[in-house]
Amino acid sequence: MVILAPAWLDQLAPGGRVVVPLDLRGAQVSVALEREGGHWVSRSLVPCGFMRLRGELAGPEQIRVLDRETGLELAVPDDREMDGGGVRAALTATPVVHSTGVVGSGTKTFGGVGLWLAVTEPRTCFLSDEDRGSPALERALIQAQGFRVTFGILDGASIAVLGRRAVAEGSFELDAHGYGADGDRLAADLAGHVRAWDAVGRPTTERLRVTAYPWNTPDLDGGAVIDKVHTRLVITTLP
Repeated sequence: MVILAPAWLDQLAPGGRVVVPLDLRGAQVSVALEREGGHWVSRSLVPCGFMRLRGELAGPEQIRVLDRETGLELAVPDDREMDGGGVRAALTATPVVHSTGVVGSGTKTFGGVGLWLAVTEPRTCFLSDEDRGSPALERALIQAQGFRVTFGILDGASIAVLGRRAVAEGSFELDAHGYGADGDRLAADLAGHVRAWDAVGRPTTERLRVTAYPWNTPDLDGGAVIDKVHTRLVITTLP
């Protein structure tokens, strides 16, 4: 994740543009930014993947191995406390399932709903395995050779994750699977996020705007706010 250094605003030539990779609570995007007064405004966002920084400039994200036998891992994009043992135990139970009623197909559905969840839900998390039989990922959104991953919400030792259920050839319905004492509540919250994404037209990176203000800018309204080291990001949906 590139840090938007405060000095860059003054160093950018008139009419100039800077392109940087940004981490939006675990969603990785490449953002083209231009100066607008005393802040940055994005002109384009595209999905990307990049090696995370290490050492002093590393971000607060955490990865916890829950089961070495299946390669099951839980990741969060921040420094919150994680009850790995509690989550692992919860995932062995039968989940509470909330149907979202939202039908999709293909990678745009995965990317769109994952990005929406990342920027709108502070409790967001990611669950993955190495395709070695973790039951909780049997219906994971992304299933590649040797790898499965899905998005969800984590709260203490309870978790809800998204799954897909085939409804026709090439299409599926999104379900929220809740585990643990608060799994039912979390699954309902997760299903609500999917419906909200659907209600605003299923935005992907093409319809999102990032506005980056100095870190001490107060009272930002009108979008989801993500705080970074030197900036406060406001994520809004374009018409």
